[in-house]
Amino acid sequence: LWMFGGGWLSIVVGLTVFVSGVTFRLWAMANLGRLFTFHVMLQPGHRVVTSGPYRLLRHPSYTGALIALLGLGIALESGLAVLAFVGVPLIGFLIRIAHEERTLRAALGADYEAYAARTSRLIPGVW
Repeated sequence: LWMFGGGWLSIVVGLTVFVSGVTFRLWAMANLGRLFTFHVMLQPGHRVVTSGPYRLLRHPSYTGALIALLGLGIALESGLAVLAFVGVPLIGFLIRIAHEERTLRAALGADYEAYAARTSRLIPGVW
């Protein structure tokens, strides 16, 4: 599983991946501004955001979190840590994504449908 040779290289690669994921998540959160919430809810004047990382993905904040957690698993040189750190939150994110998308489709209608049709959820060009 470890293609980085172990030891310090795994730590450097893992922490680089971690920082990249955190940076991507923070970019997504900053791009949403006041529309970002930890609870699924719409803000007054809510609209479809298609700038920044949202031009690539519908849920870039979750992608960033998963990348960061992957980095921690790499740094720990543990396949089990990778599975736990990525797999468990992924299940929660998938449930939340379904809820968020139902809410956004109901509130924003055709605008969100058009956006969803042209952007992936978590992985560009994949899903």
